Amino acid sequence: MGNTTGPTRVAGRGSPAYDDARPRAGAVDDARSPRGPPGRLPPSAADKNGHYSAVLMPVVFLALADALTSARRSPRAWLSSYAAQLPAAVAAAGLALTTSLPLAQLAEAGTYRKPAAVSGVERLLARIPDGATVEANIGPISRLTSRCRVFWLGSARGITPEYIALENIDGGYSDPVGYAGELHPGAAYAVAGKANGYVVLERRTAS
Repeated sequence: MGNTTGPTRVAGRGSPAYDDARPRAGAVDDARSPRGPPGRLPPSAADKNGHYSAVLMPVVFLALADALTSARRSPRAWLSSYAAQLPAAVAAAGLALTTSLPLAQLAEAGTYRKPAAVSGVERLLARIPDGATVEANIGPISRLTSRCRVFWLGSARGITPEYIALENIDGGYSDPVGYAGELHPGAAYAVAGKANGYVVLERRTAS
């Protein structure tokens, strides 16, 4: 089954919610990047290992409940006896398999520790002042929309943002400053900071 993803639209340009609220913090403009690497989905969104479990598991449990009801009414003694033991067997199997599933991570202390890399990225993004206009891709967006006016990368048409924040862990943006110049010809940007694959560019004003 293919996994398709439409463009991000949170208070997109041209919508009443966007027009009534601008300028304000927390708005992400509708976008497709016209040039350069497209916005990337986080690894968890592209991972198909457990991608559909939330949909399938209720169906499986309802099917089991229906099968148990039918089996208990069966005239075959062995089948009705099997149905009486099946719920305990399913519960035991579920608990045994939990140790190999992501749910087991809830019992690990490391799950609740903030990685040093995350703290470094948070300090980098904290350099962007509240209320600033920012153009960003998927990585920085969730940490900026609550306090800045954020545009999806490539969509700040007619607006030259004060900052550009990029998740560049895989090095797809080999020249972030040059890419910023392509997005906003005539504007000058410089690297304000880097941390763990993230880059923040700041617009330079003429002196």
